[in-house]
Amino acid sequence: MFTYSAILATALGSTQLLLVSGYNRELGISDELFALTDSAVLTVLGEISFLPVLVLAAKICPKGVEATLFASLMSLFNFGGVTSQFLGAGLTEKLGVTADNFDHLFELVAICNFTTLLPLVAIEFLNDVEEREEDDGADSDEEGNEIVQA
Repeated sequence: MFTYSAILATALGSTQLLLVSGYNRELGISDELFALTDSAVLTVLGEISFLPVLVLAAKICPKGVEATLFASLMSLFNFGGVTSQFLGAGLTEKLGVTADNFDHLFELVAICNFTTLLPLVAIEFLNDVEEREEDDGADSDEEGNEIVQA
């Protein structure tokens, strides 16, 4: 699910390249309409694609620390957002994109879009967690005590 979500996000994010290149006008879609629609769709789909993360967090969360885990998860999510903004600003400066110079804007948008695939290198960590859960295999009651089945 995470792999498909990342690939779909990258594919949908690539639509921004249509706007940057001006190809949307060749398709008969104004810049304003394309930007508004693209932004709205990407925002909604981004929120929906975050749901599997929340489901996984709920699945692996020990009883009694749900709020702490959720707060930590949101903190990491926000830290990632701030970090991406700083890295994006640095890359923007490095490529020389300014309010008056859009010469390398296409490259900037392409790099930013395709870096959304980078988390896929860590997808194996999720498989390890899932395998450990399956290996544990023992059922437990609400207090965490192992249930022995006869």
